[in-house]
Amino acid sequence: VQVEVQKRNLKSIRIDGQTSSKDRGELCQAFQEDADVEVAILSMTAAGVGITLTAASVVVFAELHWNPGTLLQAEDRAHRVGQKDSVFIQYLIARNTADDIIWPLIQKKLDVLGQVNLSNDTFRDAEHSHLKCESQTSRHAEITDFFNAENSVCNAKRARLE
Repeated sequence: VQVEVQKRNLKSIRIDGQTSSKDRGELCQAFQEDADVEVAILSMTAAGVGITLTAASVVVFAELHWNPGTLLQAEDRAHRVGQKDSVFIQYLIARNTADDIIWPLIQKKLDVLGQVNLSNDTFRDAEHSHLKCESQTSRHAEITDFFNAENSVCNAKRARLE
């Protein structure tokens, strides 16, 4: 991604695991305030929390994380108070890669969360919330089993790919 951005002479910022906290703040500020900075190249885990990127109107993810909460948290960097525009979010899913395994699992997890009325906005707080009736408690146990089983399957398949 960075090579293509450079070929097109687009001014960009980059935040990854090697970026210091101080630099991270300065880079985010440049993206937010400098109209010439058109692209932010970000690692999902390094830039997924604690920053605001409301200057973005298009977000393209070139990596996936097995936890849908991490994906949604990364999306939320652009969907924050102060966002003036609609934000188009796109995930790049590569064929014949681990993405073929991870993406359907993410979709399935989000579907299960939706079935118990845990929306994208509220499921992150599920550990701290109290379920209100026995059927939800039963469903909560089913979800916990599901995540444990799916993560084991995903890890086993990932090990075979390596």
